Amino acid sequence: LKPSGARWIVDYFRFMRTSPLSRAMPWMAFDVMEHLSSRLKPQHALFEWGSGGSTLFFSRLVGSVVSVEDDPEYFAKVQATLSEQGVGNVSYSHIPGEKLESPPAREATDEDVMGYFLYDFLRQFDLTFERYVRRIEDFEDARFDCIATDGRARACCIRHAIKKLKAGGIMVIDNSDRDWYEPGIKM
Repeated sequence: LKPSGARWIVDYFRFMRTSPLSRAMPWMAFDVMEHLSSRLKPQHALFEWGSGGSTLFFSRLVGSVVSVEDDPEYFAKVQATLSEQGVGNVSYSHIPGEKLESPPAREATDEDVMGYFLYDFLRQFDLTFERYVRRIEDFEDARFDCIATDGRARACCIRHAIKKLKAGGIMVIDNSDRDWYEPGIKM
């Protein structure tokens, strides 16, 4: 254990017995949390695809958080927690995947089009997350100091995030080791 990581040891054992939401901790490595804690400032703005403990964690570090969630039950749970804890600097949206009448052909190769339809590892092609991904388009370019991608259609989210990130900003990509996120990461 690194000396800098020692402060997280108590949280680690608590984390193992509770949910990230109840601990206000993201589901990420402690070193990453420490790095983000040292870099993010109260005057910063953050955009997040996928919500939970990370939403609460980020809300304590930055001045404003925009968070988007696709799952209706989890959205309600996080929204209730934000309300219970009196968190006022989070703009929180529920944008579910939308059913398609005619899904794209599985062999289609257009990365931007196909990116909207990927439902993580399940690869369901009957839902589109285009509205979810495009939520960030409601903001001017170079608006955010940090953008976290931990939700649906991540490769597509990454492509849409790049122009919205300030120069020198931080891009957090959860599970970036997964092969199907490579098209977004290569941008």
